[in-house]
Amino acid sequence: MSCSSKCTLTEVTSVNFLHPAFLWALPLAAVPIIIHLLNRRRFQRVDFAAIEFLRRAIKRTRRRLLLEDLLLLLFRTLAVIALILGLARPSTELPELLAQRPARGKVLVLDTSLSMSHRSGGTSAFDRGLSETRSQLAQLDSAMGDRAAIVVAGQHPSRLALGEAPLVASALDGLDQPEFGESQLAVAAAIALQSASTLTADGCQEVSVIFVSDLQASGWDDERQHQRLVESLSAISSAGFSITVVDVGASSAANTAIVELRVEPARLNPGGFGEVIARVRGFNTKAPRSVRLSLIFDGDIIAEHQLEVPANGEISWSHPISPALVGERALEMTIEGDALPADDYRSTVVRVQAAPEVLIVGNDNNPGLARTLLDFIDLGDTAPLQVSNGSAVDLHPSFLDEIDLLVLADPPPLSNEQISAVEAFVKVGGGLLVFLGAESSSANIKRIIDNIGGESLVVGNTATGFARVGISQPDWSPLELFVDPRWQPLLTEVPVLSWQRLELTEPNRMRVPLVLLQENGEEIINRIEPALVEWDYLQGLCVVSNIAPMPGWNRFTEVPGGTLPFLFDLCRHLALGKEPQANLEVGAPLQFLLKRPASELLLHSPDKQQLRPQAAPVALSNGLFSQALVDHARRPGIWRVEYRSFANDGSVIAASELFAVNPPVRESDLRKVTPEHLAMLVPTPDFSVITINSEVAATPPSDNLAAKLFMLVVALLALESLLASLIDRRRG
Repeated sequence: MSCSSKCTLTEVTSVNFLHPAFLWALPLAAVPIIIHLLNRRRFQRVDFAAIEFLRRAIKRTRRRLLLEDLLLLLFRTLAVIALILGLARPSTELPELLAQRPARGKVLVLDTSLSMSHRSGGTSAFDRGLSETRSQLAQLDSAMGDRAAIVVAGQHPSRLALGEAPLVASALDGLDQPEFGESQLAVAAAIALQSASTLTADGCQEVSVIFVSDLQASGWDDERQHQRLVESLSAISSAGFSITVVDVGASSAANTAIVELRVEPARLNPGGFGEVIARVRGFNTKAPRSVRLSLIFDGDIIAEHQLEVPANGEISWSHPISPALVGERALEMTIEGDALPADDYRSTVVRVQAAPEVLIVGNDNNPGLARTLLDFIDLGDTAPLQVSNGSAVDLHPSFLDEIDLLVLADPPPLSNEQISAVEAFVKVGGGLLVFLGAESSSANIKRIIDNIGGESLVVGNTATGFARVGISQPDWSPLELFVDPRWQPLLTEVPVLSWQRLELTEPNRMRVPLVLLQENGEEIINRIEPALVEWDYLQGLCVVSNIAPMPGWNRFTEVPGGTLPFLFDLCRHLALGKEPQANLEVGAPLQFLLKRPASELLLHSPDKQQLRPQAAPVALSNGLFSQALVDHARRPGIWRVEYRSFANDGSVIAASELFAVNPPVRESDLRKVTPEHLAMLVPTPDFSVITINSEVAATPPSDNLAAKLFMLVVALLALESLLASLIDRRRG
């Protein structure tokens, strides 16, 4: 069929209904008419001469009375029709006329990161994002072959649904709030590309990928995922899919958050004093803000304070703490909530441990070094270290299981069985400190350290001269006192006259916090070599040092004010071992180490749920067992696991462990990504950005039209009531 003259296509509007079943109620619009007709039923006529005058008066006003009744009937009928249409939720669409348009597909990537919970204008960015997502789905017509997919872009992105728009929209009902972690946009974009390809294979000819996000800079301008995000977005564009970004974030980026909560020292003795340190930061704030904080210890508020957070800055706050009971304790902090309440909370775990057990094993032929160490660090039953003296015969597993730190002071030659016992002790978390002395044999020391991961450390001959100690790693925890210039000379200005040389063949495998600075007569340094070497061996820490306090070798015994705190801090550092990773970010896995498999596990989440982990323990090479609890800790707060295991004698051991899970600090900075950076991410003409008014929640078109109909119902009823009142007053 051809058209000889120019044809003009006129665009018309089609109306669809979200709930068409309500249209069956339209016949109810006849109810006012029926009532009106019933009220006009005939009465038996009786003529009275006395009312003839009244009849003539009514005849003159009949037309006005009829018009008034018809107006009342019209208002009532229209009110019923508008109410029914409003319940049916109509929506308008401007389709391509006279031609069947191609099937369309939409992949909606919904940002579910923590920052999306920021509220502005009475709604959160997440609420606006949900409304915009539903609005986009409402524009699709399943009868035309349209299909859609939703990808949630949270800590662990996934495709929520794929199929016809109503089915996909129903999947949104399960999303009631954003997550507490970051948005992995690069992964989400890769899933969106796969979903768009699937829609194309299902017959959709026009497919678009729509990102619904608050455009937080920490997500869109993240160096950790920048390259993957660029690659995924470029792949989407290259495949012929258009890209749209809908900004549902607030115009204001001001926010106040707790960015740090810790205790120094990380582990305390019962009754010992620690210091709670917290930092509160104002992000993008233009004026100082006063907030009230609460410090909570094991569920009880122990301190409250009013803080003045500077504009676009931060403030630190500290508070003393002295727990008496041994065990892991929960410490939490909150501040008054603002528009982003999820980051107004932080937690940590306080570990209160009994005094570590230290065993000093010396050389029976020359026990001088062992006795000197005992004189320094054995301060009685109430001291922070419980020290005992032993010999090489004590180096067997049953004895080493009862201690936390083994000190080999100028050790004698050890048998293979004794070296194996030391190796087994260290790999499950025991600490080892080897002090070289006058009787230390290089070959003997080498046999010990080679068995515990110290192959790259070479023990040389004894050297003499004049040297002093230098600090090469001031942030090493046993040196905390000596970072202060007032106390530093007590360690660094003590003469060292003899020492056994240490050398590293692979320096990067070990840490060297202390070095020896050898000087000539003019105090010019001409040699630097290790004085203390530390390394990890599986779960344990190992240290070898050539600056033990020994008369004749050095002058440390004459400076107890420096030697005593250094030895105490060093022994405690090694005895307590590596800090367990109990302070985690949202989304991290929860797992811990056990000496024996647990016979029963019960995990308590911060929202009071009880979970029973089903993962089997995994045996490690060091003899410990790794027990997985949950793959992803999705909620911030204190998690507690209770477990039972069997001892070697068959008795039941009950214990518990705490984990502090906190939201990522990066989510607290609500600054938006710059348009220039967005343009760099997607250098294509098919890319566009739409901004949704952050002060008013976005609503689908169907909801807007329905709201207008409901307002019309109210207006019609109001007019009907007003007119009826006027008529009643006029008719007397």
